[in-house]
Amino acid sequence: MHKIEKRLTEEAQKEAKEQSKQEYIQQQEYLREISEQNNQIRDTYFKTITKDTSLVDSVVGANSTIEAIKNNSNTTVAGALSQLGIEVAKVPQNVDSLFVKIGDQVKSWKELKESTGYTDEQLLQSLQLAKSAIGEKFVELVNETGQEVVVKIPTFTSGEQHRQSSNIDTF
Repeated sequence: MHKIEKRLTEEAQKEAKEQSKQEYIQQQEYLREISEQNNQIRDTYFKTITKDTSLVDSVVGANSTIEAIKNNSNTTVAGALSQLGIEVAKVPQNVDSLFVKIGDQVKSWKELKESTGYTDEQLLQSLQLAKSAIGEKFVELVNETGQEVVVKIPTFTSGEQHRQSSNIDTF
């Protein structure tokens, strides 16, 4: 009787291990699909952005991209930013008195915030993604003349910056 119990226990353990392995493989496949979908969402946004795209259009598209990846991945905004390689940064103090410069365009933070209806955090995150889409490594908040940089906020995480500079060095 004891041998039969032992054999049944071994078979049950073997079955459980195989089932666990299959669940792990399915989970990996699911995560791979989500990752591919997120890459498509990001690429679609990146294809729409040029240096001539209006600042508001860039920001609105970026915010939509962040939200789409957040929802697709069932994650937080920070999780979506991480997947995009975007630095999670804090909004600087007195940001309402500063201006944003992308390419040749300079707009006040307050004006951008009012025209988009975003919170300070959403606006900063969207600006970071918009700047990254045109290859800029920082969001520069400037004075009203646009000549003096008051605050420089990185667009990419340090890992993403390293990955990009490694890719550039390879070519």
